Order: sequence, then structure tokens, then C-alpha cells
Amino acid sequence: MIKLQYDPRNPSPTVLRQAVFARLRTGWAQVEPSDYDGRKVREGFDEVVDFLEPSPPIPHWEGRFLDAVHSLLWQLVAEGVIHPGNRSLNFPHFTLTEYGRRVIADDNAHPHDVGRFLDQIRSGQQIDSTVEAYLVESLHSFRQNRLVACAILLGVAAERAFLLIADALLEALKDPNEQAAFRKLLDRQPMKPKLDRVHAKLMELDGQKKHLPDFPESTPLMITAIYDLIRQQRNDLGHPRDIPPKVEREQLEASLLLFSKFYRNAEQLRSYLTAHKASL
Repeated sequence: MIKLQYDPRNPSPTVLRQAVFARLRTGWAQVEPSDYDGRKVREGFDEVVDFLEPSPPIPHWEGRFLDAVHSLLWQLVAEGVIHPGNRSLNFPHFTLTEYGRRVIADDNAHPHDVGRFLDQIRSGQQIDSTVEAYLVESLHSFRQNRLVACAILLGVAAERAFLLIADALLEALKDPNEQAAFRKLLDRQPMKPKLDRVHAKLMELDGQKKHLPDFPESTPLMITAIYDLIRQQRNDLGHPRDIPPKVEREQLEASLLLFSKFYRNAEQLRSYLTAHKASL
């Protein structure tokens, strides 16, 4: 197993969270008794972490690492991943919840690990700053179990991603009349006609693959995914209704993971459209 790198001079919350999750996968269920400097807690992480010795030395940095571990464990309690105690109700013992066992079941990026989740979406490309801002707020809301807020914010991120595609498609159209009609549609407020028109045009282009051999393969699935995300998360939840909104955490978790895949495909499509300005 490749060990994580922890730098006491520049402690990373993302690396710390990955380290704690890695230990949880090994069956870790008790915070080690520690001296003031926290050396015993550090030693417990040696199997999963390479600690970079600070130069010049930083006094008592192990104690700060211990404090960071304790703070993160309480965050995981708030997130429903662990609860204090085994048969007692307090630390140092703790137990993974049923939900927590599923969260740490594999090493893939998860909404509870915001840093890695964003890195997975980036995959060498930048995330639009507005998309990232709403997505980060959505992820933090998910971790705090504010599920309706999470869903609405995710819908806004999906809507922004859609509008970026729509703008790129507008510039890619070669027929001036079609472009003028599409621009007029995009200037209107309602979202559904925009979604329908973009969906229809991209499906038309997808059907012309023999003339457009490099047209992204994932376009039909991606368009369907963004359509559903905007409709369900943004429109259905974002408007007052007689029945109070209710969101299941498992369903929302699936939507967040879907958005991760969808956004990479959306950026691939946008790059294609940008490269084919006034030619489609």
C-alpha cells in the first residue's frame, strides 16, 4: 500500500481525513493513550502515513497532530460515520455506524472527503469557479446532514454546468438563423425550454457521428443526467410546495457521485463545442 505523506509544516486536512479513513479500514476502534506530545497516536498511524520530519524541528508537532485527530473524530461523529464508545458511551472507544461502514468500504473518493472528491472531478482539468463554489457548499451540507440544502445547491451547480454547455453550443452553431433563435431562447428565464432545445440539438449532433467522428460518446447519457439533476434537485425542491421536501441520504449520495462523472463528461463536450466554433 502506498503511504500518505503528512507534512507537519503544512498539515493537510484532506490527508488527515484520508489517514483516519485508512485506519478505520484496518479495524481501528480506539484512540491510543498518549503522552503530552502525542507520539503514541502518531505511531498508530505509521502503517498508513509517512510523517515528513520537519526541518528545522517544530516543537510538539505530534501534539498538534493528536489534536487534529481528535477534532476529526468528533466531526465524524457529527457526520454519522462513527459514534463514541463500544459498550461504553465515551471515547477512547468508538464504533463505526452502519452508514460509516459503507462510507469507508473502499478507497474511492466520497462526499465525506471533499478534497479528494474535487480532485477526482478535476482529473487534470479546472472546475468552473461558480460550479465549484456551489458544489463545495453542497458537499459540506451533505456532511452536516442538511440534505435539502445539499440537493438544491447541487442543482444550482448542475444548472451552471448546463448553461456553460449552452453558451458553447450557441457559439458552435454555423446557421445564423438557428443561432439567433437559440440566443433569444437562452435570454429567457424559464429553464425547461432551454433544456429541451439543447437536448434536441445535441441528440441531433450525436446522430451525425459519421460526419462528426470525434463527437463525445457520452453525450446522450450526460444530457439525460443533467436534465434529471436540474429538474429534481433545482426545480422540484427549490420551489415551495404543499408537501414538505424530503430527501433520502442514499439517493442524494448517488446524485453527488453521478455529478462527479457527469461534470467530467460535460467539460469534455464543452471543449469539443469550443473547438468547433461556428461549424456545427
